[in-house]
Amino acid sequence: MDQRFAQHVFFFLDFLTPANVRKLIEIYDGIFDATVAVNRFYSITLPVSVLNCIICLIITPFVLYQQLISVNVEKFVYTQSFWMTCHVLRLLLMIEPCHYCKEEEKDIRRLVLKLMNVGFGKEVQTQMKLLWINLFENNIDIGPGHFATLSRGLIPTISASATTYLIVLFQSRSSK
Repeated sequence: MDQRFAQHVFFFLDFLTPANVRKLIEIYDGIFDATVAVNRFYSITLPVSVLNCIICLIITPFVLYQQLISVNVEKFVYTQSFWMTCHVLRLLLMIEPCHYCKEEEKDIRRLVLKLMNVGFGKEVQTQMKLLWINLFENNIDIGPGHFATLSRGLIPTISASATTYLIVLFQSRSSK
């Protein structure tokens, strides 16, 4: 056991009573209920927003390319570059909070597992097992209608699909 964790365990010796662990379970249930509500509320909005970002990330560079070929307007380059940056930031603003929620859930699981191995009283251990089961039964996952998980892994996927479509558009345009 590392020293930093041992210091935290000594702090938790007085804190971890069966009643406090039950409170932790209730808090986690509240957080889970909030994520379920967010998922229900944004079940249509999130996929449409992500799809809109993908379409905008395809159309904006293509329009910029078309304008550069036909008319060399410097202001248009700055405007389209600004819009591409806005679309990427909008995508990141949707993905990052969802990613951090998932990362915090992983950290909570690691901490609970470490605390279960410390050896508190029998009642505390029973409550910790209930918390552990609750952590695995109720995953905190914010995503667009459970079609995909909004995490950083989605960024390369979106980048690859947008790049593929752009290449196809450029090739079809140059063949005409």
